[in-house]
Amino acid sequence: MFDRMFHAAARRTKQEFHAYTAPMLPIPKNSRWNGLVYLHGRLPEEPDDTALNQLVVTSGDFGLAYLTERWAARFVSELFRNYVVCFVGYSINDPVLRYMMDALAADRMLGEVTPQAWALGDCEPGQEHRKTIEWEAKGVTPILYEVPAGSHDHSALYQTLHAWADTYPGNFTAPLEIGLFLLHKVRITKHLPATKQRGL
Repeated sequence: MFDRMFHAAARRTKQEFHAYTAPMLPIPKNSRWNGLVYLHGRLPEEPDDTALNQLVVTSGDFGLAYLTERWAARFVSELFRNYVVCFVGYSINDPVLRYMMDALAADRMLGEVTPQAWALGDCEPGQEHRKTIEWEAKGVTPILYEVPAGSHDHSALYQTLHAWADTYPGNFTAPLEIGLFLLHKVRITKHLPATKQRGL
């Protein structure tokens, strides 16, 4: 996401946060990072060629960020090793990130302990099994929410995020189980193993 909507919302609600913009990224550890990361860059408030050239948009940009200069790859790999990650509005179809997710899954199969990645994913009624398989093939546990067939109605996702924010204002580090509970409250379809449904 390149836009400045988080900044606009922060101004409107009188909240402050620190922002890190690519390629100047922090080390994703609690002692060194507390803020919002624009991994693929952020649009400048005023037109600025330097800032626009730092956006990760083309395949060449991805190659620089993840393979040649590797600043994005370092950040993402450390992020997945140190935090529980939940994707929202992102399908993980970029080849480089797919390779990274595959590598983490391979690490887990070899006995390495890395946090499970999650994703809030849309799903039409009756497609839960297929969607679950698609996400799990990417090394991610899905939390599916229902989107009526033939529509682009993601209101269940918005209701969940609002409920989460209302329940834990200012605390975005609440355990994922809280998010799962709220998903259940707004009747989002989910298909999780019983071991993942603690507290629901």
